[in-house]
Amino acid sequence: MTREESKRLQGLSVLAMVCLHLFDTLAYSDLFTPLIMLKGFPLVFYFAQISDFCVMGFAFCSGYAHMTIFHQKNYYKKRLISLLSLYCNFWIILVLFSLVSIAVGQSSFMPGSFMTFLKTFTTISPAYNGAWWYLPVYAVIVFISPLVLKAAEKMNSVAVLFISFAVYIGGYFLRFKYSTPYEVISWFGPFGTTFFEYMVGVICCKEKVFERLEKLISKLKPTWICVISSVVFAAMLLGHTLVVRSLIIAPLTGFVIICILKFCPRPRFVDLILGFFGTHSTNIWFTHMFFYLVLFPNLVYVAK
Repeated sequence: MTREESKRLQGLSVLAMVCLHLFDTLAYSDLFTPLIMLKGFPLVFYFAQISDFCVMGFAFCSGYAHMTIFHQKNYYKKRLISLLSLYCNFWIILVLFSLVSIAVGQSSFMPGSFMTFLKTFTTISPAYNGAWWYLPVYAVIVFISPLVLKAAEKMNSVAVLFISFAVYIGGYFLRFKYSTPYEVISWFGPFGTTFFEYMVGVICCKEKVFERLEKLISKLKPTWICVISSVVFAAMLLGHTLVVRSLIIAPLTGFVIICILKFCPRPRFVDLILGFFGTHSTNIWFTHMFFYLVLFPNLVYVAK
């Protein structure tokens, strides 16, 4: 996967994140009017459901990229500098929106108490914006990545996926099925689900999965690739809402969507659009919830 392909995947992932957060609800009567209904559900709800692959997209890109550059000189130092840059971006947005919150008369919410602001600033326990949970999880993954990547190189890839999938199942049930008053334990939920998706990217790079798939897919005509991709995507679109309406299959649907994005022919302008959103994906991730849920609730639904 090239840097440009990674940017396009990040662009698709951040658009999916926005779609998920805006339209993954059946309590839409006061928010918007669906234009198309399908089997009793708004068509946009189907797209919102399948958009839960968004975290998979970001985690996969990170895992693939880290494995690609792992043996470069000063890998760990460069990753820490990159992480610091990400945090600087986050801190700027945190301070900026705290000032906006004060200006619009919501200072009790943001910044709120000093401890709430401090926990958010350090990302020990991010508040204000629900999308910020990913930042401390990603930071931990970066910190442990040298050990993880070295182990992934030495171990059998199937064993690595099996172990990380077990972590995923544990994290999923801890995050969505069981609650705990202990914040340290509950934090393992989002970490466990993200870690497996990161490891899928690592193993795909290690085993050159895309190169192998390309040898098979190159035997097909572009028209057939488009037809097969469309049928598979339509099946997932319907199945995710009508059959398995659960985040637990996000790694599977996410990987299939990544493959479709990788191999399915499309107009050049689509790549340019996805690349544009990929370039700005970090800022969209950090800020989008403020405009529909937090500081300016329902602003994006004003057109109904």
